[in-house]
Amino acid sequence: MSLKTFVLHIKNIIVNTALRILKCLLLFVVLMSTLMPLIWVILSSFKTNQEIFTSTFSLPREWQIQNYINAIRLDGLFEAFRNTIAVSVICTFITTLVASMASYALMQKFKLTKKIYYFLIAGIYVPINAFMVPYFILSIVTKTYNTIWALIMVYSAINLPMAVLILKAYMDTIPKEICESAVVDGCSFSKTFFKIILPLSLPGMSTIGVFQFIMPWNEFLFATILTQDKASRTLQVSIRFFMGTFVVDYASMFATMVVCLVPTIFAYILFQEQVISGLTSGALKA
Repeated sequence: MSLKTFVLHIKNIIVNTALRILKCLLLFVVLMSTLMPLIWVILSSFKTNQEIFTSTFSLPREWQIQNYINAIRLDGLFEAFRNTIAVSVICTFITTLVASMASYALMQKFKLTKKIYYFLIAGIYVPINAFMVPYFILSIVTKTYNTIWALIMVYSAINLPMAVLILKAYMDTIPKEICESAVVDGCSFSKTFFKIILPLSLPGMSTIGVFQFIMPWNEFLFATILTQDKASRTLQVSIRFFMGTFVVDYASMFATMVVCLVPTIFAYILFQEQVISGLTSGALKA
C-alpha cells in the first residue's frame, strides 16, 4: 500500500467517524428535546406549586402523591375520561373505515381518479383553524352542539385527508393480480374489499388508527368551542379547570396531564410495529 493510498484511507476513516458522531449527537439532541418536556411534567406533578417555581428542574424534595389524588377528585374527570374514550374510539372507527373504502375505490383506475385523490388530500394543506366558524355553525344546524357527536363529526373530517394519503399509498403496494384473481373466482367488488384488501391493509389501518386515536385525545381548541356542559366535556377541557381567576394549581394540573398521557403512550407502544410498517410500505411504493 502506497503512502498516498494509506493517507486517503485514514482520511476516509476520520470522515466516516466524524459523520457517525455527528449523527449520534443530532439524534441525542432530538431525543432530549422530546423527552425533556415529558420528564419535566412528570417531575413537576410530584412537586408543590411553590417548588415548581423555585426548583424548576430539580427532583422533588418530597414526592407529593396528593396531586394525583386531587386530579382524580376533579369534578367531572371520570365523565371527561369516558367522553374522550368514546370520541377517540368512534372517530378511529369512522375515519379508518371511510378512508379504507375511499382508498380502495381510488385503486381502481378511472377517468377522475387523480383529480378526486388530489381533491381529498388537499385538505391537508388547509389550516384547521380556518374551519372553526363553519364547524360551529354546522353543529348548531345539525343540533349536535354541546354533544360528543359534534366532536366526532369534526375530528373524523379533519383526519380523513391524511388517512386517505397513508392508506392509499399502502394499498398501492398490494399486487393487482390478487384482486384480478378474486374477480376471476367470482368475488364481487365489495367482497374483494372486505375479504382480501381489508385484511391485507391492516398495517396501514393500524397506522392511521393510532394517529386518529391520539388526535381527539389531545385536541383542545374544537373541544372548547363545541362543548360547554360537564356531560360532554373532554379531558383536555377539564384540565383547564385547575386554573382559577387568581390561583392556578399547577401541580394538580401536571398530575392530570400525566394521567391523560398514559393511554396514548400505551397505544403507540402497543402498535408501534404496525405504525412503522404502514408508513414505510407506502414510502417504498412511492
